[in-house]
Amino acid sequence: TKRWGVTVTPDALVAALRRGRQRGEVAPMVPVVVPGQVPEVAAVPAPAAAPEPDPLAEAYQQHEERVERRSEKKQIAALLEENTRLKAEAAELRAFRSKAPEILVYDKAKEHRADAIACAIASDWHVEETVDKASVHGLNEYNLEIAKSRAEHFFRNLLRLTDMMARDSQITTIYIAMLGDFFSGWIHEELLAACSLAPGDAARFCKGLWVSGIDFLLRESSYVIDADAIPGNHGRMTKQVHFSDPTGTSLETVMYESIADRYWNNPRVRINVSSQAMVYRRMFERFVIRLCHGYEMKFGGGVGGITIPVRKAIAQWNNGVRADLTAFGHFHQKHDGGDFLCNSSLIGYNLYAQNIKAGFEEPTQTFWLTVARNGGQKSLTAPIWLDDAHRAGKEQAA
Repeated sequence: TKRWGVTVTPDALVAALRRGRQRGEVAPMVPVVVPGQVPEVAAVPAPAAAPEPDPLAEAYQQHEERVERRSEKKQIAALLEENTRLKAEAAELRAFRSKAPEILVYDKAKEHRADAIACAIASDWHVEETVDKASVHGLNEYNLEIAKSRAEHFFRNLLRLTDMMARDSQITTIYIAMLGDFFSGWIHEELLAACSLAPGDAARFCKGLWVSGIDFLLRESSYVIDADAIPGNHGRMTKQVHFSDPTGTSLETVMYESIADRYWNNPRVRINVSSQAMVYRRMFERFVIRLCHGYEMKFGGGVGGITIPVRKAIAQWNNGVRADLTAFGHFHQKHDGGDFLCNSSLIGYNLYAQNIKAGFEEPTQTFWLTVARNGGQKSLTAPIWLDDAHRAGKEQAA
């Protein structure tokens, strides 16, 4: 103080040190020494106590660490397993590539011939009814000569289909379901003008077609001819169908009996002329066929077609006698419903079909194969064409 010429009192020095300590210019631990006074030491705050650890948090952290370690171990094990699999596949691939290709020598399949029966539905021929070509806009034509031709093609193509099936099956029998309406008769007034023969003459003409066809099958093959004959509704000799005796009041029954009498002593021909409108025939161990003409099922031309009334009728009939297959005609349309077969017609599209707005169909009959599998099953189903158009198309393509 003497050097600078400034006199500093102890109190001023203490005040200056305090101000410097407050501003951070003087360390707080530096004691302030004033002559004649006890040194003053600044108080040092005690260190804060460390927080006590939370046992729950520590346990959770340890659990997480263990889970993470286990997950890492699983990933490592999975990677090692995948690596081992890939090494094995690579080794197999190297071994496969190093081997020569294996040449297999196939043996010809051994011939296996299963028992089967060739079956056909014949119905709705209406042989004496005339269809003028112009009246149906060229879609069809029918007369006695065309009826002869179509009947001939029925028997010829039935035999052809049977021979085709016999290449892989043991077939000894051709079964024919004769389901009626082979002639139209005079059951409606309009048929007096539409038919070219009277009912008795039509029955005799139709008998000639059947005799010719059966003789053809006997002559050109070694098959047994088995048949069930049921009259339709057109062959009746009454105004309405007599449900109590539909066969005894039908001219078709007389025709059937006459055909059966012709072959009564031929062991290869068996014609069962039914005394009922519905027949059940069993084939093999369990396959049951229900046969009827089809007039028993009433169809009013609904949107669903014949399927609905047919299904209703089959369900009711099965409550009495169950059948695996129901075969019928009457509706002049081809339909395979799985457990039923509706046959088409020989006459084909005519004015009646046009007036009831029926769809056009080619004249056909129905063929199906009954095989011995599982005690009897319906197998292949095919149309029996009534002309040679399929052959002409094949020759034209060649």
